[in-house]
Amino acid sequence: MPKVNDGTCHIVGLDLGQVADPSALCILERSPLPGDAWKFQCRRLRRWPLGTTYPVIVNDVLEVMQLPTLIDPVLAVDQTGVGRPVVDLLRLQVECCFRAVTITAGFRWTQQPNGDYHVPKKDLVGCLQSLMGHRYLHVAASLPDAKTLVEEMQKF
Repeated sequence: MPKVNDGTCHIVGLDLGQVADPSALCILERSPLPGDAWKFQCRRLRRWPLGTTYPVIVNDVLEVMQLPTLIDPVLAVDQTGVGRPVVDLLRLQVECCFRAVTITAGFRWTQQPNGDYHVPKKDLVGCLQSLMGHRYLHVAASLPDAKTLVEEMQKF
């Protein structure tokens, strides 16, 4: 995988859907700005149709993680709800930095002894609002499902 010395990397986020909401994947490119700030550019979006099996999603994610354009990728998977079995499958097969995240109603994030993270939803919402408010997060309108993503982030 290509390396860039300026701190640029790719964050691949996987949200596993259940019966009513689809599973979705987002690739963000994180690049440094002057000072201590970062900009995030959404490079790829994917939503699987409702009913797509988790083994199909795992195989698709493993293919994405092999893209030669990814720079120091981190795969972050929401293991809240149905996600834990999928996390187990991915953890065994990915060869990059891997983060399993459980979204909680708590007051602070914690790292568990096994390396997983518990993150309060309020922290995720606050971070997203800050990035959007400062225009540090860009989603190209030309991406499939970009409009849906932006609408969901605004409601989030």
